[in-house]
Amino acid sequence: MKTKNGILSFVFFTISFLVFSQDGVLDPSFGDNGIVTMDFYNYKDYSFGISQQNSGKIISTGQIETENDISQGSLVRFQTNGSLDTTFGNDGVVLLDLGTYFYYYNTIFSLDNDELIAGGTIGNWGEKDFIISKFMPNGDVDSGYGVNGNKIIDFLTEDDVLLQTIQHNGKTLAMGRSKVGSEYFISLAKLLPSGELDTDFGIDGLLTLDINEGYFNSFSASLQDDNSIILSFTEDLNSNNRANKIIKLLENGTIDNTFGNDGVIEILFSDVNNIRSTIEVDSNNKILFMITQDIELDVYSSSISRYTSTGNLDTTFGTNGFYNFETSFYSRKIIIQPNSRILIGGGIPGFESSQFVLKRLFDNGTIDNSLNENIYGNFENSDFILQEDGKILATGSTYWYDGPEDMVLVRYNNDPLSISDNNIKNLIVFPNPSKGIFNITHGFIVSETTYQILDITGKLIQQGNMSGEQTQLDISQFENGVYLFTSEGSTVRLIKN
Repeated sequence: MKTKNGILSFVFFTISFLVFSQDGVLDPSFGDNGIVTMDFYNYKDYSFGISQQNSGKIISTGQIETENDISQGSLVRFQTNGSLDTTFGNDGVVLLDLGTYFYYYNTIFSLDNDELIAGGTIGNWGEKDFIISKFMPNGDVDSGYGVNGNKIIDFLTEDDVLLQTIQHNGKTLAMGRSKVGSEYFISLAKLLPSGELDTDFGIDGLLTLDINEGYFNSFSASLQDDNSIILSFTEDLNSNNRANKIIKLLENGTIDNTFGNDGVIEILFSDVNNIRSTIEVDSNNKILFMITQDIELDVYSSSISRYTSTGNLDTTFGTNGFYNFETSFYSRKIIIQPNSRILIGGGIPGFESSQFVLKRLFDNGTIDNSLNENIYGNFENSDFILQEDGKILATGSTYWYDGPEDMVLVRYNNDPLSISDNNIKNLIVFPNPSKGIFNITHGFIVSETTYQILDITGKLIQQGNMSGEQTQLDISQFENGVYLFTSEGSTVRLIKN
């Protein structure tokens, strides 16, 4: 009887482990079985962006309503387990009263020293500007940045920050939408680490791209290794005709005319109500482009394609460059995992709200069914990230029809280093772990073959060529941790200690 109980216990444990460790399943070590919900003043609380500091602590940025219809931009910090970090700001919350009616942050970046750069919109209805703010690791404003910690940028009458990124040289690139009358512009501003405008970019640090008198949305952007900027947006032409454009800008803001057709890829759509799109650049500088067509009420079509760094369709991806999803959804963000798998997060559109959804593809553009398809998604998603440990952290707010919105964080299990055995059968690595010198034994290579080494976030740290039967790698100058060696579809973990 004891033996049977032991076997049953072992089987139950094994099944439970497989279920709870599957990619896409809620992480029970975070919050209440994977979910954190915050209500601060019994009014509306929004989380628009999320980041993780080197300490592992989690920063959410957005907008908190302190009184009815009186809102302030907010930063909230959480411990790694989802509890509020009361050592940050005022009991875990930073609110700045800048004396305006309209003010929120929708993007947040944590720098290497745990200082924070937040980007958003400030002003009043009809008159809005970009705001970029810098905070110390404890939540105090960095008074040496811009003016008293803030840089306010006025392009035109109405300016909204939609995206923000930190370039490889430490400069901040804020991007969004500006409007005068019925005319829309794409607006970009580049800031030095001090908060001053970078005069080498655009005109004195500012750049506006004229669209036309039609409305545009679904703005997305990503960077290539040389700090070139890839922009994507959807433009309303007339009636139910739409155009999605992908534009490449050089680091100084000029259009790269060698990309696509004079710097632009244009994709035309007819008889659609709306187009939503997202873009991301992978470690090979190839461009992933996700698009959802809103054809009619509750009828959608979703697909993802890949382009080369020069703007040509990459026909090695999916079927002739495309993968069409069976379940239609719109993408809010694309993340490339360290094992090169493509993680896509977004929403399944509905009349009153959209439910968060995750999908994952292999690098060749085929679906990865190892990700749990039935994820918890009962919230309005704004952003998601891949944590340093590989877990997926999403944020957003509760639905408006359930009462005043509350801030939501949800964490899912995920192993970004999971690699098929087929990928490693032809490679032998020794010693592994190592203090930094690794020998890679492979089949004889007649001509040089390229390789790449990525860190756990997917960032390219080294690349080179292999030939002969063995290649020696030296990553001793990098920090201890797990790295990925990839070449010709083969992937091996390198453990530096």
